[in-house]
Amino acid sequence: MHRLINVIGEQGRSGEKFEHLDQAATVLEGYNVAFRTVEHRHYPNGLGYARWFYQGDDFPVLQCIWPDSEHRYPWHPEFNEVLAQRQPLLNDDTSWPFHEGKNLAAFTTRPVLESNLPILLVSHDEDGDWRFLCGTTNKPKDGRIVSLGCIFERDRTIAEVADLPEGWRAYRRSAKAEWRREKAEEDG
Repeated sequence: MHRLINVIGEQGRSGEKFEHLDQAATVLEGYNVAFRTVEHRHYPNGLGYARWFYQGDDFPVLQCIWPDSEHRYPWHPEFNEVLAQRQPLLNDDTSWPFHEGKNLAAFTTRPVLESNLPILLVSHDEDGDWRFLCGTTNKPKDGRIVSLGCIFERDRTIAEVADLPEGWRAYRRSAKAEWRREKAEEDG
């Protein structure tokens, strides 16, 4: 853990910034780590020296959360229980529905972003990529990359499919219709 803290410190000195709900691939080789704001109620149990230094609790703290060997975080139902005991979550915020961080790159289309067309198809690819599509175009020139947080702000109904497993997709006929889920067919 000391190595992780040192890597994060070096990245901070180099200008890298991490925020609540971010994910980073540059901290732990081969894995993304997640960041969550530590709630003030947890300060007394683990931040004694920092509380003394800042003369109180008026300072922000981020918890760096590492995944298990299957790339799952503690909030995933199948997360390794031994690791969960070693890194208790210090933030109870459930407003973010996705397993991944808000800064994860996601794919969408120009009509979704520029014409406010509804998202009617969501896919969570085998490699972990998310796609949020309207079904009107599949032309490469219409493709756009946005953050997962940006697409969630645009259409919060996608929270209903945030638990979509990798290799699955969800679709609906209109913005008010219910999502239907299915395992995606292999490309081929």
